[in-house]
Amino acid sequence: MHVFANRRHSSEMKNILPKISISRAKSEIDLVINSVNDEQCVNGISLLHPNRRSDRSTLASTNLSMSTTIQSRSLQPISHLKEHKYQSVTKVLNLKSDKCRICSESIYFHCYECVQCKLMAHKKCLQNLYIKCPNKPMPPRLAVFGLNISNDNQISEVLSVCVREIENRPIHQLKSIYKMDGDRYTIKRICLSFEFGPHLIDLDNISVHDIAGVVKEYLIQLSTPIFSNEIQDELITIGKEWPVRKVPYTQSGLAILIFELRRLMSYLSPSYRKNLTFLIYHFKRIVDSQNITEINANALGMTFANIIFKVCQRKEEDYEETFESNFIKNEKHSPINNRKDSQFSIITNGYKNDARFEFNVPFKIRVLELMILHSMEIFS
Repeated sequence: MHVFANRRHSSEMKNILPKISISRAKSEIDLVINSVNDEQCVNGISLLHPNRRSDRSTLASTNLSMSTTIQSRSLQPISHLKEHKYQSVTKVLNLKSDKCRICSESIYFHCYECVQCKLMAHKKCLQNLYIKCPNKPMPPRLAVFGLNISNDNQISEVLSVCVREIENRPIHQLKSIYKMDGDRYTIKRICLSFEFGPHLIDLDNISVHDIAGVVKEYLIQLSTPIFSNEIQDELITIGKEWPVRKVPYTQSGLAILIFELRRLMSYLSPSYRKNLTFLIYHFKRIVDSQNITEINANALGMTFANIIFKVCQRKEEDYEETFESNFIKNEKHSPINNRKDSQFSIITNGYKNDARFEFNVPFKIRVLELMILHSMEIFS
């Protein structure tokens, strides 16, 4: 087996090598320079003594050195992560083909390999990743989506990375956040990148709506829902009483509902409760700026009602038994018999459920709205 490797920095590598953005560095430089210039002159009147030209020259040199220092610091990577350095690799008479780390397909002739982390993949596959080089061998891929939230009482890394990136963006970019759908293909690529390690994710050039789509995708694919079926039934009961109950009972009725929500949240496992608290606080910060984001608690409730309130998946025999006990009577009185669409069953987020799911959606929205508006009283 002969391997020919040659480093390339031609035009064909533009689609692989990530672009370095220095807009943030320039903005910081301009901000410091403008602040120094504003201190030098107010309304056209110099603040410096006219006979002290040496001080003026000293200030100019200090301004220049400060600008150079900020520029050099801003262009340095925040962490030890750097950009990949790919080299083209041609394999000839390769009897035992290597596997692409991204698509898991065999590599027979041409591929690209990072010099530092040894990430080997097809050229088209490398365009599907949003990760930086760890400057050491790339760790193995680990499944992140479709699992339970870990029991180590820590915030999920997917939620932590995505929420931190969303809240670090300018507030005007969060308009219609979570309400507007992101690009499905981009969301899929971000989910794939998380399997290589959340600490390697690079989301600087990703739309905020695509990042929000990853949050929703992570919650949808949880193998175990946040709320069990028993807790969901009690939450729906609270949703039926609010805001109707708070009208005659004023603040006392609302306090009772908040107390009941606190009691139900105590039944959650520590890890699920901590992640739910982290998510609800994030929603509250978005709602607090609804004059800019144009998102209120009701809109977030409508978006996440069917995502958070997923029914626990039941075994097929349990579902058939429940179906027989609940819907056989309706089937007998139905004018249309022996039809599949007369079973009153629907599929929501990959889970079987009965027709009550649709009728309970407004009450689930009310519960989420109540959690967001009174998050401090419920989760503190």
